[in-house]
Amino acid sequence: MLSVSSDIDADSIMSSVDKLVATRTETIANELWAAAVEFSPVWTGFYRSMWNLSVGSPVFKDHEKRWSMPNSYMRPSPITVAVAAGSYQSVYLTNGAPYAVDVEYGGPTNVAHYVAERAIRSIR
Repeated sequence: MLSVSSDIDADSIMSSVDKLVATRTETIANELWAAAVEFSPVWTGFYRSMWNLSVGSPVFKDHEKRWSMPNSYMRPSPITVAVAAGSYQSVYLTNGAPYAVDVEYGGPTNVAHYVAERAIRSIR
């Protein structure tokens, strides 16, 4: 019979893996945020400033400008990108600009910019 003796500490290995996953997830999330900001069109800088990173659930930045916009712009922004690794907490990139849908996918007066899609492609 063969017996193997090992001084490997499973808890230490799991702790190292957890730290590695957390570090890599943070790096990817920050790269994604930087790319989204870089690819965002700049008219006034407001759309660009509304990108937000959050952990666990999507959090949209809000701004008093939202409340001064016409009612057609009161819809929530669907611009949400999640970075996740297995059972670890997800990191969300969101844009809460009231007109984010129109910037991302196009609208009656502007072409689509596909900022989130371009940001994802740029870090792959």
